[in-house]
Amino acid sequence: MDSDDPRIPLLGHPRGNRLRRAAGKLCSLESWKRRLPITIWLPNYSLECLFRDAIAGITVGLTSIPQGIAYAMVAGLPPQVGLYSSIFPGFVYVFLGSCKDVTVGPTAILAALLAKYVAYSQDFAYLASFLSGCIILLLGVLQLGFLLDFISKPVISGFTTAAALQISASQLKSLFCIAGSSGGTFIHSLVNFFKNIKTAQLWDSVLGASSIVFLLLLKRLTLGNSLEKVCQYVVRARNALLVFAASILAYLLHRHGSTPFALTGKIEGGLPHFGLPPFSTVVNNQTLGFMDMVAVFGPEGLVIPLVAILESIAIAKAFGIIDSIIVGPYFIERLLMGGNYLVMLQGVIQHFVDDIHTPSVTE
Repeated sequence: MDSDDPRIPLLGHPRGNRLRRAAGKLCSLESWKRRLPITIWLPNYSLECLFRDAIAGITVGLTSIPQGIAYAMVAGLPPQVGLYSSIFPGFVYVFLGSCKDVTVGPTAILAALLAKYVAYSQDFAYLASFLSGCIILLLGVLQLGFLLDFISKPVISGFTTAAALQISASQLKSLFCIAGSSGGTFIHSLVNFFKNIKTAQLWDSVLGASSIVFLLLLKRLTLGNSLEKVCQYVVRARNALLVFAASILAYLLHRHGSTPFALTGKIEGGLPHFGLPPFSTVVNNQTLGFMDMVAVFGPEGLVIPLVAILESIAIAKAFGIIDSIIVGPYFIERLLMGGNYLVMLQGVIQHFVDDIHTPSVTE
């Protein structure tokens, strides 16, 4: 009888044996350990590591507050969305993360990419996060990490440089508290800046310029050998120190009836409502379905998950040189399967409960 006869039981067929071996490998203890890296490093975790991680966590946490708010503003989202996106991924990455050096949460480049779609409705941001997580997860399951090796360094460098210019130009409005729109492109941002430069606020400009100088000076701070460790902690905590000092200054001035600086204002408290992202939205009194929203993303929407992957891998490779980590296809698959579950998580953090709902951009 022919070996391809469909009447032969599948498990008795050579193909069935391969399928059984693949299923056994997938369900093995070693396979699940790779999916949950915490089971590998936690048994060897020491109190010294806990102390160092506590210092690093507090420093990064304080830094994430202004960064999250700033990235939300870059994307055109409410400030609390940036805070949620900075906090929740860290809890997930503890269990699923495969690289201690990877930064999780919102980034400047991703915020700039989302701004174009948030201009229609902030529902696009939630759906983009969810779909990006699904795409990244699929790449990890199919073990397609090797495809990223074909993306050349000039392409990554050019894209990163262009994004940095766009982000810098879009922040000129907030830096000098200038009237008008921040602009959707690099050229529009510069045109708006020079067009409305006469509306710049003196004290906001002074505070912004002073903050930049403060960060640059602290980055190059060097003291004697006896204070070298103290110097290192100060340099690493410079962002948190700046936020703390500027907040105290603004609070004291506000208490005495003086508000020379433009403040963020009240940020709604409470936890967001968890659920699936919106698969339809309303833009200019017109309802857009799921396929309509996907059409708005277009081919350019595929750049979002690609950038999320490249940023993580770039950081892993940069620190891998120091820590002797080999960033190959296997490592990339672990990264895709592990840390990027959290991208999908950000997509399910969608609307807030009714009593703390924030109006969308189009409202």
